[in-house]
Amino acid sequence: MCDCEKEQGTRLAVEIERQLEYLNTPSTVKVSVSSCMKDCADAKLQDIGLVPMNRGWEVYIGGTTKGEPQTGELLSVAETSEDAMILTLSLIQYYRETGNFRETVGEWAQRITEIHLREVLFDSELQDHLLERLDHDRNVRIEKKYGLEVTS
Repeated sequence: MCDCEKEQGTRLAVEIERQLEYLNTPSTVKVSVSSCMKDCADAKLQDIGLVPMNRGWEVYIGGTTKGEPQTGELLSVAETSEDAMILTLSLIQYYRETGNFRETVGEWAQRITEIHLREVLFDSELQDHLLERLDHDRNVRIEKKYGLEVTS
């Protein structure tokens, strides 16, 4: 049994899920947030995996459990939970905008290359635009589903 602190990871996972709840993606996206530095949840084997470290959160992309399990590639280390969430949401929005139908996150990342992905995600202006579009898209989906006007 793992004795790692679970609260921070749980809060991060809940917030990411809340932000993505109503959004469609080109293919199913599995995001895993491990609460354990030993990655007891095998987050690195998911499309997007977040693993806590002493210095923040490691963000992995492109893992898979289909066929031969493959660990995702380290995309970045985020200093805080907020930075990890922003990076994850920006990543997913960029995938939503540029991924092909039924293309997995790992296939997409290989096609566009991790260098290009880093260039987009680490440009603060582009990142802001991605987050604005994600927020807008989510609000539109909520309005359509519930007939509610959502303000950010």
